[in-house]
Amino acid sequence: MQGRNTSQESLAQRIPDAKDPLLRRRKLSWRWRLFVVFTVALAGVAGGAIGAAVARLGCEECSAPSVALGAALGMAFAGIGMAILAVLVARSFVEWEDSRQCSSP
Repeated sequence: MQGRNTSQESLAQRIPDAKDPLLRRRKLSWRWRLFVVFTVALAGVAGGAIGAAVARLGCEECSAPSVALGAALGMAFAGIGMAILAVLVARSFVEWEDSRQCSSP
């Protein structure tokens, strides 16, 4: 039982303090949320156009479903990728703003 207590104590020492302002995450403001929505929509439109163009170039006599499938796949992949990037960028800027506020006198 002694070994278990020491491992719990060392784990408690490695867990960061929840009162540290840099470790608390605040919600994104409406401006950052709007940024994320706008960039995802823009990437989705661009991805859909690229997907449709690739589907048209890939076959000589393309049917509408194959072009629509290419557009949908392009839209989905571009939208998901941009959503990940936009959220990471927004969170990093919010954390950067918080760290500047904490370090200013």
